[in-house]
Parts: sequence; structure tokens; C-alpha cells
Amino acid sequence: MTGDLEKRPATEPALALIADDTDDRGPAERPGAITRGAVLGALRALAGVFIVVDIWREMPAIEAEYHLDHAEARLLMWLGVGTQIVWMLGLLLVIWLMWRGHNGARLLVMILAFLSTTSVAVDYFAAGAGITLDASFLTLGLDILTMLALSDHDASAWTRTQTRLRRASALELKARRQHRQ
Repeated sequence: MTGDLEKRPATEPALALIADDTDDRGPAERPGAITRGAVLGALRALAGVFIVVDIWREMPAIEAEYHLDHAEARLLMWLGVGTQIVWMLGLLLVIWLMWRGHNGARLLVMILAFLSTTSVAVDYFAAGAGITLDASFLTLGLDILTMLALSDHDASAWTRTQTRLRRASALELKARRQHRQ
């Protein structure tokens, strides 16, 4: 945290939590929570490589367990690998937008981390899948740390301020163009 904000009490009224805390003074320094969230999110995206390796490694067992022929197993493997690659690239894109100060991107990164964490929990409790060190444990930890970093008050206020400034700048530019015509 930047240290210029008071610590919020645990008994704070709910309306105070949704109050407008944006700052119209101009671009401020990017809070450490955004930096930590971006680094953790990027590490999470890169940790997806472990999931791709896990899919490739487990494919013979899946093929035997579900009595798939080789073509079906390859198709299933490439669908899993392709889905994971799209997930990783999409996450990196959203993290980049968050780094630039888009509040919607910050919220989307938190939602994606929540969905990933929830899928691991559902897989663990419903299907009895283990949380392995090589794939799910690493990504689960990174997802939880990402959500904690990005839920910081400074991160929220900074991205909302950046979004508001960007909108105001776009409206000003539009007004100038209309004035020139």
C-alpha cells in the first residue's frame, strides 16, 4: 500500500465500501498491488505450461480408461491443449490491459482466478482428483495470491481513476473533433 490511506475498520458501513474513491488529480503512481497482481497473473498464465504437460503425460491413461481409439485420444488431447493455450493467452491479454489501468480487466482477472480456483475445488471434492504439486497446486496458489493482490483498495482506486481519466480524455478528444468540423 502507498501508506497515504487510513486503514479501514472492519465494522465500516457497506455504503462506505462502494463510495466513489477515484482521484481526479491525474495519473498517480501504479500501486504495488497492481504490480504484484500482474506478476502473479503472468506467472499463473505461464504455469499453464505444466497443465499442458500434464495433459500430454496423462493421455495414455485416459485413452485406456475410457477405451478411446488413438484418433479420439489425439483429438481430445489437442482440444485440452488448445483450450489451455487460449486460456493462457487470454489471461496474458487481460493482465496487460489491467497493467494499463483498466478496472474491468482487473475485475476479469479476479473472476478468472476465482473460476480456476473453483474448478480445482469442484474437481477435488466431486471427482476425487488430487491436488498435485506439478500442476494444480502451483496454479491454485498463484490464483489465490492474484485475487488477494488485486482486491487491494489501492489497486481498485487506481484502476477506477485510470478508467475515468481515459473516458474523460476520449470525450474531450471527441468534443475537439466535433468543434473543428
